[in-house]
Amino acid sequence: MKVLLFSFLIVTTVIPNVASISFLESLCLKCNTTVEMLLPPKIDTFYTLSDLTIKNLCTKLSPENLEDTCYSVFNVPLRIQYNIIWTFLSPFRELICMPLCIFD
Repeated sequence: MKVLLFSFLIVTTVIPNVASISFLESLCLKCNTTVEMLLPPKIDTFYTLSDLTIKNLCTKLSPENLEDTCYSVFNVPLRIQYNIIWTFLSPFRELICMPLCIFD
């Protein structure tokens, strides 16, 4: 369930933005600098959607007294997974940028 939720949120909020020309152009401005952790501009949308989805799911699955526990069980691993994946992808985004800078 967490994997499906994570995949859906990534596909609907992050991937369209990463694939956009403006995002790649902004990465190109950093070609001559060290690799930095760049979070996409729509990261807040991702977190908001994931929070709402998880809260809705927990409300349906859990009694009132367990809602916070349910939310933590889903939300914390989801955020950790997202941040780990994005950190691993960060250096490769620089590689995507380099050909654009060379041929521009």
